[in-house]
Amino acid sequence: MLTSGYDGPAARLYDMVYSGRARDWAPRIRAFHEAHGTPDGPRTVIDLCCGNGHLLRHFVTEGYTGIGVDLSADMLEMARKNLKDVDHDRYDLIEADVSRVALPAGCAGLVVSTVDALNHLPGPAEFRDCVRTVAGALAPGGHFVFDLLTPAGLADANQVGATVLDDHVVVSRGVFLPEQSRSHSRATGFLRRKDGLYERFDLNATRYAFTPEEVEAVLREEGFSHVHRARIEDLGTPLTDVGRDERVFFVARR
Repeated sequence: MLTSGYDGPAARLYDMVYSGRARDWAPRIRAFHEAHGTPDGPRTVIDLCCGNGHLLRHFVTEGYTGIGVDLSADMLEMARKNLKDVDHDRYDLIEADVSRVALPAGCAGLVVSTVDALNHLPGPAEFRDCVRTVAGALAPGGHFVFDLLTPAGLADANQVGATVLDDHVVVSRGVFLPEQSRSHSRATGFLRRKDGLYERFDLNATRYAFTPEEVEAVLREEGFSHVHRARIEDLGTPLTDVGRDERVFFVARR
């Protein structure tokens, strides 16, 4: 099961402050898929850990049918608000763990998961369960595109940080345990409500440090015919050496 989720004030803060990457990455992922996907494949996208729905919204407004999956009921409520002006027949939102969710077989041409959401899976077994689910939901020739923080990226968890602004305050601290291939972090904050009072939230997160090699091995073992690593700026060009990249995108074709 996923090891963390955004609920209550934390969900509202994420929607207010941390949605930029989903908005920026969505057009790049769509452009890659449309340039390299199967032309007559299903125009359905599944967004795993869809959060507040901004990436899903981009695809739906571009003519796709969307399915969003998230463990947090509060994040899905944010997604409904962000999709309120979109035809409800064009998308569905499912409250479920992405390593256990039941999805229609062969329904999608594209499955995505962004902002290192899959690092929150507890470990290799749950990651394999998720990949197996994705493989079953994708039509032949479909793409699975997702990003992960690398072990080098998660090593940066060894720090304490603070953000102090008029509408929110967040203090975070974290630790990376290389012997466990995991990072643990805790954030405590206060978010200003409409009445001017501040509401406290606490967010605990555990992330697993998957190596690129084990990720690619699982993808191939679960039936993906082509797998490569890339950066978001150019998803079509394979990376031969991740080096010190803190974040890597994986592109897999069914």
